[in-house]
Amino acid sequence: MGTKEVTNRDKSMRIVAAAGDESVERVRDAMCGDYGQEAARGVEVAQRAVVARLRQTGAAMLAADDAHRDEQADDAEPRDERDAVAEEARGRLMTLRDAAQLGFGDKTVAALGFKGETPADPAAVLRLGNDVLRALAKMKKGPTRIPDYVFDPAAHSEPLAPLLKRLDKALGNVAAEAKQLDATFVAKQKAIGEFDRVFSRSANLISALLAAAGEDELARRVRPTGRHPGVLPEVEETEPTTTPQ
Repeated sequence: MGTKEVTNRDKSMRIVAAAGDESVERVRDAMCGDYGQEAARGVEVAQRAVVARLRQTGAAMLAADDAHRDEQADDAEPRDERDAVAEEARGRLMTLRDAAQLGFGDKTVAALGFKGETPADPAAVLRLGNDVLRALAKMKKGPTRIPDYVFDPAAHSEPLAPLLKRLDKALGNVAAEAKQLDATFVAKQKAIGEFDRVFSRSANLISALLAAAGEDELARRVRPTGRHPGVLPEVEETEPTTTPQ
């Protein structure tokens, strides 16, 4: 299902296009009586072209909306992967922090790169993790202030390092998906803008032709108000109202 802004425009486009299609012969005949056969044929050709162009622009808008929604769906998996790896890496860092606190105290914890709360943001986890790996590389396995407790830097760095590599890759994948999502959003907005331009001209022209043919009620129905670009009043009025929670 398309987004509301696109769905309402599509509904309006279908109403105008249907009115243009089913009235083309009546408009032609009315024009023939008032302006002659040659002028009437020209109006018929123009009306059919206007309806075709309106449908074409509407289809392009729907395609752009579909592409953007597909990209949004694709974005979920990389984000889930990033968050899962970040949480695992954060758990490793917290275990290391507790071990360093127990064996050495605040000074060593600070030297490892820990300050304040251990971050949860994936990018911050990666930065902290890399700082910690560099600090661990300078430490040696040895005794602590706790009897019989030996601190082994490698026991912490070896499982942490591959996690950070995975996290770095996951962050890159999310960034790439975000770039693609931005591109499809821009394309969608451009398609909506073009639809609004074509819809306004097409609906107003078809409304004018219907009015000239004496079909005032149908002319009124397909005439846009400009209150909501690309949307007819009757589509606006059928929108459900929601009660504030």
